Amino acid sequence: FRVKRQVQGFNLIKRAKLILQGRFNVASQKDTVWNKKEGNERGRLMKKVLAIVTVLCILFASAALADTAWKPKGDVKFIVCSSAGGGSDIYTRKMIEIMNREGISDANYVVDYMTDGGGESGRQYVAKARKGDELLVAMEFGGFANMLKNTNVRMDDYRCIAVVGEECQILLSSPTCKYESVEAAIEAAKAGTVVSIAGSGEADSMMYELLREQFGLDETQLTYIRCSSTGEAITNCMGGHCDYVFARASACISYAESGDLKPVVALQEQRFTGVLDCPTIGELGYDNVKVPLWRGVCAPKSCSDEAYAYYCDVFGQMAQSEAWKTEYCDVYQAVPYALVGDAATEYMVNAQNEYLESLGR
Repeated sequence: FRVKRQVQGFNLIKRAKLILQGRFNVASQKDTVWNKKEGNERGRLMKKVLAIVTVLCILFASAALADTAWKPKGDVKFIVCSSAGGGSDIYTRKMIEIMNREGISDANYVVDYMTDGGGESGRQYVAKARKGDELLVAMEFGGFANMLKNTNVRMDDYRCIAVVGEECQILLSSPTCKYESVEAAIEAAKAGTVVSIAGSGEADSMMYELLREQFGLDETQLTYIRCSSTGEAITNCMGGHCDYVFARASACISYAESGDLKPVVALQEQRFTGVLDCPTIGELGYDNVKVPLWRGVCAPKSCSDEAYAYYCDVFGQMAQSEAWKTEYCDVYQAVPYALVGDAATEYMVNAQNEYLESLGR
């Protein structure tokens, strides 16, 4: 009996396969008359076979979709528009480190410095790229404002991927600075001694103008030395080529820790903490002037939808990670943001329009 049932089972499996292949015609077989029990067994078998086939189809389809999901085909060139060691370099490398280490993205991101023309060579290189799927640029307010002021490049020449944080400036000096305080420097400038501040990017230029107005000094009394990066500006200050330097915490905290730079004034409403602790501009009796510097990432306009979606996903995960908050934002006292895709685009376009309006354009 068991042998008979096994034979019948094998025959049913064979017929089920033939039915699925369209090769078995029930009406043309000699055994078309089945008893009710055999018919029920055949129905159950068919349901099992169809269920298995359905599951296999779903698995194969999922595997096919996974295989076709867009990923970088080679190295991703990540343009930084200021010199190595500056704020843009530091946040770019930290983003890459976190994405690779946390398994968010296994792409090989290669940082490329393009600093000519205050970084305009790099920003225009990306804006005009014809093939943009493996090309990114670190976009931050200082360089962004410089671009808007001096070129015709606008945000619609890019695809905005993410805004990941915001930082404010701090004014520092070398330990050998001849002025014991900002007040002493202001008095010296009014008495005829030229006082100098080094910085980089349009954000530092804007802050220089705000401080000059607050201190009641003209351009001959308080001069500004424009550098290609914050790192270069810091080097000028430590070398005694200027009295003060503008920086963000990300670019200067290591110099404060080593004692090579001394924090003088926090250019925001609240004090910086730790080694960067110093009075705010408001505590010195002036208006709480500040120029917030946001940090973000853009791709060329030529970036495909598939590549753009990939970058929005991985940078979004990075910006929301605990590692980004603790290893960058907490360390450098930045405000964490996680704006991606449309939200990042809206933020950058609004920043563009507000800045152009301030220029009367």
